[in-house]
Amino acid sequence: MQNKNNKKTNCLIFKHWLAIFITLIAIPSAFAFPEKELTGTTGFVGSDACMNCHQSEYQAWLGSDHQKAMQHANKLTVQGNFANKRFQYNEFQYQFQTEGDLFVIVADDQNGKAARYEVLYTFGVDPLQQYLVETGNGRLQALPVAWDTRPSEQGGQRWFHIYPDENLDYTDSLHWTGLNQNWNYMCADCHSTNLQKNYDTESEQFKTTWSEISVGCEACHGPGAEHIQWSNNPQTLQTDDSKGLSIQFLPSSLWAKTLTNLTTEQLDSRQLSQKSQELEVCARCHSRRTPVSETDYSNFDFGNHFNLSLLTPELYHVDGQIKDEVFEHGSFLQSKMYDRGVTCSNCHDPHSQKLKLPKAQVCSQCHDSRVYDTQKHTLHPSPTTGSHVITTIISKQPDCLDCHMPARNFMVIDGRRDHSFRIPRPDLTVAIDTPNACQNCHSEQSPQWAADVIKQSTGKSPHSFQTFPEVFSRADKGAPDAAKALIKLIRDVQQPDIVRATALQRLRPYLHQQSSDIVIESLNSPSDLVRHSAVQLASMLPPNDRQTYLLPLLKDPLLPIRIEAARTLGTIPIHQLDSHAATLLGNALREFENSQAFNGDRPESHLNLGNLAREQQLLDKAVKHYQQALNLDQRFSPARVNLIETIRRLDGEQQSLRTLNKALLLTPEDPALHMARGFAMVRQKQPASALKNFAKAVSMAPENTRYLYIYGVALQTAGEKALAIKQFIKAYHLFNANPDILRVLTNNALQNQNWSEALKYAIELDTVQPGNPQIQQLIRQLESQ
Repeated sequence: MQNKNNKKTNCLIFKHWLAIFITLIAIPSAFAFPEKELTGTTGFVGSDACMNCHQSEYQAWLGSDHQKAMQHANKLTVQGNFANKRFQYNEFQYQFQTEGDLFVIVADDQNGKAARYEVLYTFGVDPLQQYLVETGNGRLQALPVAWDTRPSEQGGQRWFHIYPDENLDYTDSLHWTGLNQNWNYMCADCHSTNLQKNYDTESEQFKTTWSEISVGCEACHGPGAEHIQWSNNPQTLQTDDSKGLSIQFLPSSLWAKTLTNLTTEQLDSRQLSQKSQELEVCARCHSRRTPVSETDYSNFDFGNHFNLSLLTPELYHVDGQIKDEVFEHGSFLQSKMYDRGVTCSNCHDPHSQKLKLPKAQVCSQCHDSRVYDTQKHTLHPSPTTGSHVITTIISKQPDCLDCHMPARNFMVIDGRRDHSFRIPRPDLTVAIDTPNACQNCHSEQSPQWAADVIKQSTGKSPHSFQTFPEVFSRADKGAPDAAKALIKLIRDVQQPDIVRATALQRLRPYLHQQSSDIVIESLNSPSDLVRHSAVQLASMLPPNDRQTYLLPLLKDPLLPIRIEAARTLGTIPIHQLDSHAATLLGNALREFENSQAFNGDRPESHLNLGNLAREQQLLDKAVKHYQQALNLDQRFSPARVNLIETIRRLDGEQQSLRTLNKALLLTPEDPALHMARGFAMVRQKQPASALKNFAKAVSMAPENTRYLYIYGVALQTAGEKALAIKQFIKAYHLFNANPDILRVLTNNALQNQNWSEALKYAIELDTVQPGNPQIQQLIRQLESQ
């Protein structure tokens, strides 16, 4: 590759090759082994091809977390102590040793037996390093005992288990030999360049390949071959705006200038496109998401390749703060900074991954330190401003990041900062039990104390850009009026799209004929996230509405939306559609099947295919897919339960019951199987046995309101009315807005002539499912009592 000006002195040439020579010595892992290059793949040239013309960017990348994301295991890349070291975890002792040039770990295999594994690759570098071994059929697995790479004075230079508080053995889904620690699916596409998973469903083998072992230039900029051709062809210099690159970015300095004091409305279409492209490039790895197709590195259309995880209770706190390991993108989409046009490279150097300025100084690029680096804003005295009302209880001097980007550790020691950029809200901690940054330092004080300090110091209660937490909290608790608030949130286009999409999903338990209008309305949303969330709810619409409103989505520009619409419409016989609609549905169904085949290494994909086949009355095909899911994970309960039900429809009750009993021997701790056996006993007219199984399921999943309701109905049928009401009351306290439970409790109160209680439940039922004339008449009668 040539420099644009084609001018180099001999001295510069010498320095350049000296730098390359030093690099070859210092980081041999990048050159020591041939990569698993894709046969027939063109366009990828490797990061080394970029360094002649882009020396500063290349040097910044060398030694970065991206450049060391994955490396061949050798004496210079392995940081862990393999000098015959041992690490005890529960009943098993891991051993770390060398055999010549090999690094070897003795670990417990998929049967719980000690087995020898050669370390093939290092994985990550700071603050910890994991090690990858092959377990057969092309599977690379990440060992659970990692090396703490921090200095010893920071607690590092030690072996530790990434799940120290769990009692994981080979039967657990989180055991290192299992699906959830598999590199090919869980990790590979973010740690290597041009990753092709290449899983074959029939042989259950991976033939995973890459063009560069770590995260190189082309992971973000796309294939570089045409760019090199452009740089070597002077005739194209003035005529080819793309410069041979499929993905281009504005220079970060220019982009930063366009951001100053601009709102989203003021950014022109080119700037918005650049913002979107940069965010989508970063989001491919810096997000919690599910892949739906092989990544196209020449076109980073995030929404066509991934389903972004929404603000669900298992991943985020109810106010959107990080709970599980969600990385950055889902948090950032909630933020005012994202809303105002800020993008990743305003704060981070994309090549070194370092902040552009030290810590809080990066904030002062936009936030005037004369305003924000003051006691009035921070409520903490700076080193030069003297005393303050709360001086005596300050444990340390905080900065912008501590208060507005609190960190949480994952994998024990890996601190990740929350990128939703919210103000501390101890008042929300008091109201809805969410975390707040104040308590990270003032742990000895209560949330109410922190809320009072803020109010006393500022003279007002705090107000956040994120206004949805109370609505989500009420929805999660089943407040009868939550549906109305959720619908208002969904219709508010000033809210972040990820919030509106999440509100749609939280509306699911409240959906009925009157509230289904918001789903139909959202199917036409210009927001990809909102539209995708709506199509996931469309299966709850009446059949005629499904066909009317989902057929147009079979030609949606986004693959995840097309295949979700096809899944819902898949039960429609093709001959009932006109030729155009039949073609659209057939094409989208093939896309759905291809997407599931792409993830054929996951039991969830075979469950999806089995469910579609069962809905299409293709029961033998459904059984095959459920069995494939269980071949991958014998403890995958949804496939097991659906298989049992499908066998019942195919081969009758007795064969189904035999399959169910075998399943219970394998996974006796699965509450869904006990529920299924309870229903089987009901059909067998064995009510006592049915009650026993329902009770077992409830004891295993005491917060499952559906289980409580079913157990209550069974008790009521058996004449155990008092015990039944106890189950209904438990379910009601867990989720107030369940209409079935509200009906039962209303009827029970009426039978007991408890008119005030009956009125309470009836009013709540009318709020949850408005428009029922019988309920409204009952309310009028009770109010007149």
